[in-house]
Amino acid sequence: MKLQKLFHIVVVLVFALDGVSSLLAAAGFAWHLRTIKGPYFQSEMDLLEGIVLLLVAVGLYRHDARARKLAIVVAALYTLAFGMVLIAVPGVALGSWLLVLLWLLSGTTRAQFIAGKAQAKTA
Repeated sequence: MKLQKLFHIVVVLVFALDGVSSLLAAAGFAWHLRTIKGPYFQSEMDLLEGIVLLLVAVGLYRHDARARKLAIVVAALYTLAFGMVLIAVPGVALGSWLLVLLWLLSGTTRAQFIAGKAQAKTA
């Protein structure tokens, strides 16, 4: 059970840190603080991406079933995007998002979020 809690904390931190990173990238883009030039590093969607990732992190922390579904979609999109980029630039990011996606789809995680949903209704 403690290992499951550790995985839960790690997944929440992955979403939260990536959200903060996107928000900082949006702030850097707004004030032209970016030092890396190129089409992959200049996105106006960083602000929206950061907000969505932080909302998912908070929802996962609270065991919200809707946030879990959104997290599955976001993790699948990240895995797909990193999978396409993997051909050009190999990296470790694909593996981390793939592990997040597998954890979100596991049966024990589903049961944990169903229990969390039941607790939220009684509170």
